[in-house]
Amino acid sequence: MHWLLILMDSKWLYAVLTLFLLEGMWCQGCLEQERIALLQLKSFFNDPWDLRNWGRGKENLDCCRWERVKCNRSSGRVIRLHLNYTLNSWSYSKFYLNTSLFLPFEELKSLSLAENGIAGCIENEDFHRLSKLSNLEFLDLSGNDFNSSILLPLSELSSLKSLDLAANDFQVSKHSNGFKRFFKLRSLEILDLSDNYLNNSILTSLSDLLSLKSLYLVNCNLMMASNHTKADFETLSRLSHLEFLDLSDNMDLNDNILSYLSSLSSLKTLILRYCGLNGTLSTRGPMRFFNLRNLKILDLSNNYLNINILTSLSELPSLKSLSLVHCNLMITSSHKDGVDFEKLSRLRHLEFLDLSENMDLKNNILSYLIEFSSLKTLTLSNCGLNGTLNTRELSNLRNLKVLDISVNNIERLKSFPGERNLRFVYLEFLDLSYNFFNNSVLSFINKFSNLKSLNIRDNDLTGSVDATDFDALSNLKELDMSYNNLNQFFATKANASFSKLKTLYLDGIFPKESSVPAQLSLNAFPSLKKLHLIENYHLNQTMFIQTLQVLSNLKELFLDQSPLSINFLQNISVLTSLKSMSLRNCGLTGTLPIQGWCDLKNLEEMDLSGNELGGMLPSFLANLTSLRLLDISQNLFTGNVASSPLADLILLRYLSISNNKFQVPDSFKSFANHSNLKVFLSDFNQLVLEHDRVQTRVPKFQPRVFSLSNCRANEELTKPPSLLYYLYDLRYVDLSFYKFMEALPYWLFENNTRLQVVVMKNNSFMGSFHLPSHPNLDVWEIDISNNQIQGEIPLNISLIFPSLRLLFLSGNGLGGNFSKWLVGMNSLEVLDLSNNQFSGTLPKDFVTRSFLSYLRLSNNNLTGKIPLSVFKSQSLDALFLDRNNFEGEISNFHFSRSSYLNVLDISNNNLLGELPRWIKNLTYLKELDLSNNHFKGSIPEEFCYNANLWLLDLSHNNLSGSPPHCSSPPSPYLSHMYLSRNRLSGQLPHSFFNISSLEILDLGENNLSGSIPKWIGTLSDLSIMRLKGNLFFGEIPNEICELDQLRIMDLSHNQLSGHIPSCLGHLIGAPHSFFRWRTIWEISTFNIDISTEMESTFMQEVYTRLDKSIQDRVELVTKWWSYTYEGNVLGYMSGIDLSCNHLIGLIPLEMGNLSDIHSLNLSHNNLTGPIPSTFSNLKQLESLDLSFNDLNGEIPSQLTELNSLAIFSVAHNSLSGPIPSGKGQFGTFDKSSYEENPLLCGPPLETSCEETDSQQKKICPITLAP
Repeated sequence: MHWLLILMDSKWLYAVLTLFLLEGMWCQGCLEQERIALLQLKSFFNDPWDLRNWGRGKENLDCCRWERVKCNRSSGRVIRLHLNYTLNSWSYSKFYLNTSLFLPFEELKSLSLAENGIAGCIENEDFHRLSKLSNLEFLDLSGNDFNSSILLPLSELSSLKSLDLAANDFQVSKHSNGFKRFFKLRSLEILDLSDNYLNNSILTSLSDLLSLKSLYLVNCNLMMASNHTKADFETLSRLSHLEFLDLSDNMDLNDNILSYLSSLSSLKTLILRYCGLNGTLSTRGPMRFFNLRNLKILDLSNNYLNINILTSLSELPSLKSLSLVHCNLMITSSHKDGVDFEKLSRLRHLEFLDLSENMDLKNNILSYLIEFSSLKTLTLSNCGLNGTLNTRELSNLRNLKVLDISVNNIERLKSFPGERNLRFVYLEFLDLSYNFFNNSVLSFINKFSNLKSLNIRDNDLTGSVDATDFDALSNLKELDMSYNNLNQFFATKANASFSKLKTLYLDGIFPKESSVPAQLSLNAFPSLKKLHLIENYHLNQTMFIQTLQVLSNLKELFLDQSPLSINFLQNISVLTSLKSMSLRNCGLTGTLPIQGWCDLKNLEEMDLSGNELGGMLPSFLANLTSLRLLDISQNLFTGNVASSPLADLILLRYLSISNNKFQVPDSFKSFANHSNLKVFLSDFNQLVLEHDRVQTRVPKFQPRVFSLSNCRANEELTKPPSLLYYLYDLRYVDLSFYKFMEALPYWLFENNTRLQVVVMKNNSFMGSFHLPSHPNLDVWEIDISNNQIQGEIPLNISLIFPSLRLLFLSGNGLGGNFSKWLVGMNSLEVLDLSNNQFSGTLPKDFVTRSFLSYLRLSNNNLTGKIPLSVFKSQSLDALFLDRNNFEGEISNFHFSRSSYLNVLDISNNNLLGELPRWIKNLTYLKELDLSNNHFKGSIPEEFCYNANLWLLDLSHNNLSGSPPHCSSPPSPYLSHMYLSRNRLSGQLPHSFFNISSLEILDLGENNLSGSIPKWIGTLSDLSIMRLKGNLFFGEIPNEICELDQLRIMDLSHNQLSGHIPSCLGHLIGAPHSFFRWRTIWEISTFNIDISTEMESTFMQEVYTRLDKSIQDRVELVTKWWSYTYEGNVLGYMSGIDLSCNHLIGLIPLEMGNLSDIHSLNLSHNNLTGPIPSTFSNLKQLESLDLSFNDLNGEIPSQLTELNSLAIFSVAHNSLSGPIPSGKGQFGTFDKSSYEENPLLCGPPLETSCEETDSQQKKICPITLAP
């Protein structure tokens, strides 16, 4: 009470009361008019999940506590609004801003509207209205679509200190006047115009911003060309206060740039990454490099420089940070190179030096760093360091805090006398990863007692690692020893303790190749919070379970792809602090144990996917009440989801139960109160129909992602699940592979106005293509392929779905002229209308009007000529026009290299004329299919010059002449070449076929002649070779036997002679995958609010996979029929066909070694001798044809063991004796398989073996007189 009387008597009373009143005013929260204004803004920034606590509940009335809002603590008025990324990031609608909405915030100082895709302002509401906000100092409009219309209004915001306009739609040729008005921004200190299409004149326009301190012009098309353009750089000298300048990614600058910048004497930071600098930067001229005496940070990375640059850089006395990453620096044996580095040591204040990605520096660099005693960070990653490093040369770098020598070929660190001085007492971060260090490096590192982070992953550590070897690292917080080859990791000293170690990565340290059970003890790491043990195949589980006892602080455990037994799950209860656990693909089998879970009250994220866990979900899961993310997909769980503990986990935000054996009720009543559940994935389960479909109220369960594809139903399912009728917040829905026999559910779009992706392919939706009555601005993908939708596509589709980017309508009955409704589809990137009934012609400019990158119109009724525009498109990546009725010539088109086509398929049409020579201009082309047309003439030499081509199919045309003689081999990537069924003639030119990457070569049914060249054996990757139906003669070269990948060889119907090479018995390689390239469009379709460290691990993004490959196909005669094998089946087929030639001699016994062969045809030759009994080894053989030869002897009885044999013929030979008994497959062959062998007998022939024997006895032997 005494102190209170004193206070009341003093002058301090007034001050205390004033503070109390001010605090009371602040505690009342923000002003009401500003709170209302914020709620109005929320309705414009249309993703409330990014402003989720604005105005929700009575406890959130104070807008000063709202996210992205900051208020003045005294007045309670809003001073900062950061609304970046608050418009739906996957909505491709154009948004226009009403700036008047910001006027109530009179004290606003900072406003960010970045990355929202805003295109401009509504009429009469542009940025000049913000001039009334006299306190506005920071404005960020980057990542939008603003153009010149905002420049003049922005120039009125005189209070601005920082303005960010990066990544918009400014072009200086159109907006130069607007930028010139920026001189009115007299307080502006920071300006960012990066990633706009400007030019050098922008420099002149900005030269009057005399207060400017930081300027960003990254990727702005600046260049050093003519004297006129150079003059623009001279105007920068007026920016006398400029301290920061970033001109990176302007690739057409050159070495003279620094002479134009050297007058900026105030410059402290200069960044010139990727600026096309080449050679030695000059110090001569009226303005010298060393005038930049205040420069502290310089980044010249990713330029092509010379070591001599170091002499110039040594003249920058204030330099603290120097980055020369990937600059082609090298140190030769020349003494001068060393002198240049020694001069760099003049930089007495240099603290940061990054020389990484200069692979020719080698070990020599170390000896020149000895004088850099001020360095705190040194990065020599991927610098060609190798062998033994002499650490003496680092001994003077006593101030180092960060040392990175990763990604080299270093084997050891060499000690030296007095190395005790090499203590690096300040070293905190050491990266030795991706080298060849062995275990001895650990004791060397042990002297660096202040280390906080050590990375030694991907080295040659082997055997046992004892943590005691580096127990002096008591300050270590993070250790990564992943992907070494260990069998033990432990600490022998009981008192060894790394009490500060929080993160430990031991991924792949016990690899699959090891046969020794690995032992892991973590007793020395009691403070661990994060442990990764991914891909450890020989972990001693018993020992690991014991070591878990000390990890009571562990919060994150990753054991993905490390084999575990179910017993492990019974022992995890000791991890009471655990929040995240991932056990994906760990080989867990059986049911989840009841024990071990009760104490995991803090567990928020759990991934058990990709195992073989089964049975019903145990009830204890309901006790894991903190779970927010659960993935149990790809297991064998059973039971009805409605009665499972999942119904009690009401905090779940992400749930994946796909690929199990669950029964999922179509009403989802058990999830009705799961208001937090935003991602629900239940593909490949069983959908249970509940006939009581009456919903009394709208459920709180309103997922944003709902996937229920490929679920079997317990009875015929003709309608979508009843829950769908009550959902209104969907962003992504997948209901594929059902038989919904009703009209397309357009109501789904009307109920969910923010829907983005709808996938309902492979159903039986019928009727016409109805659209919702109101536009859906956010829809960007619709896939309703393979249904029964008919009629025409509505003309107003572009109005209803203005943001549509991916549209899949293949496999329906749609028709009409498809090009009419394409008008206005300005956002469309992927369109698949294949296998429909569309007709009409292609408009001349229909591709140039769009952003289409993938167009598939295969198998329709399109006619007319293919317009030039489709080949010249700068956006089109894959084009499929095959199996239509296009006609005319395409060889007379003329255009330069402007197309980005990767895949072009115009096969199976009625195209005429010669092959187009302009094909060489499609420099990005990877796959080309012109087959099954009427092209004539020779193959132009231009086909030699497609350097990226992977597949070429010119088969089934009227091409003639010999294949082209190339001055250099065609594309080194060419793996699939089809030239069959033409009229090609002459010998095979080595220059056209000298392609080591060839996997399929089909030259069948032509008039090619000469002998099969011996260089054929150099095509080492060849798996399919088809030379059928030509005029090849001579012997089969032994070099063919060098093709150890060969699985199909067809040399039939030629004029080959001589013997069958015995080495053919060693052909037929392993099954082959012809998966060449398949572009995966990876598109994240939703922004789920799961802000956890493990989001990247658990959160499954949605992928739209586009098959951008032309189907492989090869024709092979087997089982007496000509089959065309396609796709994946082709990789498993194998066969040899030598029929219809003039081969002689015996069938080599070695042919019996072809144990994986499916088809063997040696018919219609002049082969003699017996059928090899070794053929009984051909266990996979399905077809064997030896007919029309002169084989003799008996049919080996061992052939009856060929249980896969479906076709067998030895007709028209000279075989004798009984046919093997008709057991197994031999009981299915009729007499046609054996006819015209007079001395064969027994079923199924009518000739009995007794009759044959008596006939043979009547033949008297002739005895010759001595």
